[in-house]
Amino acid sequence: MVADDCQWYDPLTRSLVSTLLRGRFASAANPPRTPGGAPDDPRGRPPPPLIVILLYRSGSDALVRPEPDHVQIRLDTLREADRSALMERLVPAGEFLPEIRKLVFDKAAGNPLFIEEMTRLIRHIMRNNTNMNGRALANHIIEVIPVSLRDLIQSRIDRLESHTRQVLQCASLLGMDFTFGLIDLFEIIHEGLTAQLRALCDMRYLEEQPAVRRNNDIHYYFTHGLFRDVAYATLLEEQKRALHRALATRLEKVFADRIREYYELLAFHYARAAEPQKAVYYLVKAADRQMSLGAGPEAVDNFHQAIDLIRSMSPTPARQTLMARLLTRSARLHRLMGNADQATELIEGALECARELDNERLALGARVEQAIIDLWRGQHDTARANWRLPPKTPDACNAQS
Repeated sequence: MVADDCQWYDPLTRSLVSTLLRGRFASAANPPRTPGGAPDDPRGRPPPPLIVILLYRSGSDALVRPEPDHVQIRLDTLREADRSALMERLVPAGEFLPEIRKLVFDKAAGNPLFIEEMTRLIRHIMRNNTNMNGRALANHIIEVIPVSLRDLIQSRIDRLESHTRQVLQCASLLGMDFTFGLIDLFEIIHEGLTAQLRALCDMRYLEEQPAVRRNNDIHYYFTHGLFRDVAYATLLEEQKRALHRALATRLEKVFADRIREYYELLAFHYARAAEPQKAVYYLVKAADRQMSLGAGPEAVDNFHQAIDLIRSMSPTPARQTLMARLLTRSARLHRLMGNADQATELIEGALECARELDNERLALGARVEQAIIDLWRGQHDTARANWRLPPKTPDACNAQS
């Protein structure tokens, strides 16, 4: 079983893979047996041998905690012999002067992507300076070559034809991978989109996955995370907000019949469009959907994002009321996952909101949840105190009902 590009997995996929692995390792260590089952009983045999290969970019968080019997392989930078072999494949012998080859080796520091990108840039400079040769050309290349991989990619993107660059920038707003149906929602790049995507694939910015189709849609992905990061950084903040807003609005219209599938995506784009109110709405929707799927940690994460966005906005009674409810709901999820301390902290925040609003109904809901936490901890006296209701005013009666 091979899981590639694990650093890009969303929380739900990471949870699925880690759960599958934990379940399999546990069953292999403690194979089930029927009462009185013989060692050769098929129902008592461990699962067949399985090699699991997880591929990550360096510095990424692992899907599973490393165990003593796990083998970890870290890819080091290319050795000098390997750098030379890569250069021989990229550039015919004799095309680059020795000092240019040394420049590539020194600056790339064994990073194969840096070597490829620098080689492309140098060949581009040579094509555009045919009036120069020998030492003059070498000196010119040394002067203009970027000092970092990010700068090098930036210069390469800057040289793209404007429409092609715009398609790449719009793709960067969608993340590391996307479908044709999604990028086609950008009206500003609709014309000639297929040809532009093909050109970006030819230039190795993107790669098409024709075999991966859902709803007859074609999937694309960035061949390297730096291409996506740098393309996104080339947009001004105002442009980013406008494009995120335009995409979110189109998503709502085009996929109105199955919008549940896009709650998190809509929250993401509205948050980056500087529309926190709509982002909060879809984050709560996403959390509700994840709770129905049994994805508690992901639901908690979306509740916390919504709470942080509400805190970033100017306070109003409606927003404070919503925050108190989300704090209580998040506390309930933490309690169900066994995180009593985090749940108690969130309940304290909900009670503070209720006191500021003088809202006994919100306070009652938070106290009930705190009482359940206290019972779970064995603190019965504290739980009993939280269960005591205030004097019966009309509002309190409504809250009790």
